[in-house]
Amino acid sequence: MHAPEDLHGCRIDGVDQRRLACCRLILFKSAYSALHIGDYMVRAVQKIQDFIGNQMFIFPLSIHVFVKSNIADREKDLLSVNPVVHYAASSGSTGVPKRIPVTRQGKEFFAGYGGDLILYHLYEQIRKQGHKPGPICFLADFHWDTLFDDVTFGSISAHMAYNFRDDLESIATSPYSLQHLHEPSTDAPYAKAVFALKEKNLSFIFGTFSSAVYEFLHLIETNWKRLVHDIRVGKLDPELSISDKLRAELEDCLEPDPIRADELEAEFAKGFDKPFVPRIWPNLSMFCCIGGSFFAEYTRKLRVYAPETPIHMGVYGASESQIAVPLTCDDTEYSPLAEGIFFEFRAVDGDDEGQIYLLDELKPGKDYEVIITNMSGFYRYRMMDVMRIDSLLGKSPKGHIAYRLNQVVSMVGEKTTTEDLDTVVSRIGEEIGSNITEFALYADYSSTGQIHPADGAR
Repeated sequence: MHAPEDLHGCRIDGVDQRRLACCRLILFKSAYSALHIGDYMVRAVQKIQDFIGNQMFIFPLSIHVFVKSNIADREKDLLSVNPVVHYAASSGSTGVPKRIPVTRQGKEFFAGYGGDLILYHLYEQIRKQGHKPGPICFLADFHWDTLFDDVTFGSISAHMAYNFRDDLESIATSPYSLQHLHEPSTDAPYAKAVFALKEKNLSFIFGTFSSAVYEFLHLIETNWKRLVHDIRVGKLDPELSISDKLRAELEDCLEPDPIRADELEAEFAKGFDKPFVPRIWPNLSMFCCIGGSFFAEYTRKLRVYAPETPIHMGVYGASESQIAVPLTCDDTEYSPLAEGIFFEFRAVDGDDEGQIYLLDELKPGKDYEVIITNMSGFYRYRMMDVMRIDSLLGKSPKGHIAYRLNQVVSMVGEKTTTEDLDTVVSRIGEEIGSNITEFALYADYSSTGQIHPADGAR
């Protein structure tokens, strides 16, 4: 296959030409052979309307069924002529566990924005705050399995971590055996807290979502006496639910540290009326966790423990692809990554509902469903996420995920989103003076005279 002519270093003038070049480049890099869209497809896309106007959408469940039906035959090129190197574990849009094919090109795209960019922001914060680089606390677990040959299965972050396992061992607070768990353990966060508290010069705490970081810090607040004792004696609490093998491996790395235990005990004994994080980790330079939209309430609770520590809001992404990133720390607006994805956006409300727009055509205040074409073989793939455009940087949109199309509450035809529900619950908590950490929803039709959908014709 030959690359499209307009990508061989020639100048591309005009918005439409740039759109076309991006679209054809991604088609060229993926060449959707399994969906019978090969080299002729690249040549057929001569103008952008050839792509967005005449081609079908692909839904998450259809990809899941296709992959499931072929993976048993050890196929490595299910959606692309580029071999699959990993299957990402995801339940995502369908609620059904599924395996998302990831090619080498797709994995490199993940690594660039899921790892390199975050580390860039970390070292920028270390420089600005005048801190010394120190260890990193990873709250995520990196577990995967080998399906066949060298093809692995697990979270996409686990696969990237595997490739950098030597570096992880040198910079992470926890031993590698605690990061790469072969067995589930509800007490793993406690063990990670022991190793993180030992490191006074901790630089960075990484958790996938702000809920994980908040729960980690809350665990320290409520269990500090046990944790300090473990650090003092160099042994883990005997009540922890972990295997004897893992306990032995961890305790081999846990030297008694009475000096650090005394420091921690003195700070914790002062109470928690004032934030404790800057007192026990004075060089902590940044958190990284997705903390906007659905996780905004957890971010507010996290701020009680560390009001001044910058938070990088991670990457808006999924097993299918990295999609958007914040440009600065504490920025809850995400900028789409146009480098490795061809984006389309479907208006979900208003007079133009159903209309397809491109990246530079979006308007602030509007909601759009995100549709991607990527380098791992996903072709006009509906993410089922709705992005609300908050502002423009030049012509580039910045926004946040407002809700998922399959997670909208509708009792009488309205569209009540998770964002709406979070706002209501947060206001209720403020009015009654309560810290509401979780909530559930039940549709009560008793006062309307309507038949509850679950009751059918009864």
